[in-house]
Amino acid sequence: MKKLFLAFTAFAGMLTGLSLTSCGGGGGGGGNLSGTVFDMGRYKIILNEQVDGIKNYYDADITDPSEDHYTEARVALFNVNMENGKLKSAQGTVNAACFSDSSFAEVFVKIFWDVNDVDVHLIQASPAADGSMFTITTGGDNSVSIKWLFGSDPSWTGSINGANAERWLIPYYDDEEEGNVEDAQGTNEAIHTGYVLY
Repeated sequence: MKKLFLAFTAFAGMLTGLSLTSCGGGGGGGGNLSGTVFDMGRYKIILNEQVDGIKNYYDADITDPSEDHYTEARVALFNVNMENGKLKSAQGTVNAACFSDSSFAEVFVKIFWDVNDVDVHLIQASPAADGSMFTITTGGDNSVSIKWLFGSDPSWTGSINGANAERWLIPYYDDEEEGNVEDAQGTNEAIHTGYVLY
């Protein structure tokens, strides 16, 4: 509980007005993007049904490629641009679905780090100036890019294979320290490419 609360506080305020205290499924009968899957290679974002029928606010799962490990999340989209019933572009935020989801912080770090055994105590990240954490852009061939952009260089504290340290959330992998905050440089943006399934 302590670990997740720390991770949650780092993202508090990003989803203004949205309740994250309930683990309930949401209900709401779907929406234009319910059932959409963003397959980004090392992770998938699966938009399930809308939360209480709120347009562009979804119960979601973030999973590994095989969908063996996942976390429940809440995804809010805005500036949504649709064409012929398909998403063209949107900005958004993501957060844990509820306080008791102990896997959210670990799965979120794995979006940017190629690690298996990770234990996350704290994520320090702020949204970009427009309040978003990412921008989604799709192509006519169902290709998709997700550009993650934060207001400053985000970091996380925790351990990889038992070695505790503070590290960049989005590291430059050309450094031998692989993202150690004290020795390497980090960045506030990353672009991932993949495919979108409707």
